[in-house]
Amino acid sequence: GAAGAANFTNLTSNYNDLFTSGANAAFSTITSLNPTTTDLTTLAAWQNAVSGTGKDANSISGNPLFTSTSDLHIPPATGVNPISPVSNAGTPIAGVTVDFDNDSRSATTPDIGADEFTNSGGTLPAGTYGNVTLDPGTTTLSGIVTVTGTLTVPCGGGFAGAGPGNYIIGNVKESMCTTGMYNFPVGTVNGYSPVDVNVTATGGTAGDSLAVKAVQNYYGGAGETPALNPNSLQRYWDLNKTGTLTADIKWTFLPGDVVGAGLPYTIVRINGTTAASFANDPTCPGNTSASPCVNVGGNYMFMAGVSTFSKWTAGPPLAPTAAGANLGGRILDANGRPISNAMIQLSGGGLTQPLIAQTGPFGYFNFSDLTVGRTYVVTVRSARHDFANPTRVVELNAEVTNADFVADPVPEARDSSPANDPIKPKQ
Repeated sequence: GAAGAANFTNLTSNYNDLFTSGANAAFSTITSLNPTTTDLTTLAAWQNAVSGTGKDANSISGNPLFTSTSDLHIPPATGVNPISPVSNAGTPIAGVTVDFDNDSRSATTPDIGADEFTNSGGTLPAGTYGNVTLDPGTTTLSGIVTVTGTLTVPCGGGFAGAGPGNYIIGNVKESMCTTGMYNFPVGTVNGYSPVDVNVTATGGTAGDSLAVKAVQNYYGGAGETPALNPNSLQRYWDLNKTGTLTADIKWTFLPGDVVGAGLPYTIVRINGTTAASFANDPTCPGNTSASPCVNVGGNYMFMAGVSTFSKWTAGPPLAPTAAGANLGGRILDANGRPISNAMIQLSGGGLTQPLIAQTGPFGYFNFSDLTVGRTYVVTVRSARHDFANPTRVVELNAEVTNADFVADPVPEARDSSPANDPIKPKQ
């Protein structure tokens, strides 16, 4: 093989699992790759030695979990077997469509090696991974998993066992194939800070997805701009969507993330180089469905009707910017109960076309990044309710969180029995 070659200029090597173990384990002592002839004992050292050659930049190093030393098949993860690091970690090669058992290979994310296999959930052990694509099914987290690339969850995938000792450090991307609740068990070196996303509307395409990563520090603490107040929450989350999504989001932080206890905290969103804060709902924190809300005692913040996915944290209130104000409210029935799935249209204000939002289970809606000093028209529509005043005109000079609508009472059903029907004779 390659060990006998004089040089490696004609060798294409990438998307491999380079795993060694034992007291004398090493990747290379070949002079042509390693002029110092020092043993390269880690994948990072190997990649550094061949940097600039394009070799093994996407390779991984992990025990492939063969069935045995004489059986090089890899048992699929089923809830008992752990997930092999080679699962979905390869790259397609033209003309290679089957494995050594003549099983079809994935056309997009084949497994590394000679055996193609399909997991059904399984256990993801603690360790460090590059890019990981899970298979459909429930994946149980077993320890703290560090991902240097992206951990991708397809439609039908999800997690079990997440908690303070079982979570993911790094970027987690989940496909949003339908509305409903999606859990992102993310955290940082100092602890677990999950994000729960209740998707209320999607674009209805296979490309709808959301990626979430937790970052340990206040925004600006590592030179980010704009730099927030150092007394802001010592944590932020980076959210990136593809496609079309609207969601109600709950972020959970650690008690130690809160500093400057005398300062009021509001939700802060950083979009590019612009930061905007969202004033807490008057019923926050007593009302668990209040939005926007930073509940310092409960270690969470909640925002309904989110459609702009960027970086989010909490901190002292910010002055509104010319292009960063938000307009939101709540849709309620005549008894004060939230109305879900109501459609809200925003027009005017120089918009080139109306914006549409849909209320979630708590009845909230929100439009973000609106230019202040302009007049907007808000219109509500619900299939189950009528509104005496379905339209409001709002002068947006600062954040507006109370553009609420209350539906008309629902008429009582008419008693059509003969005793109460003036047309039918009484018996």
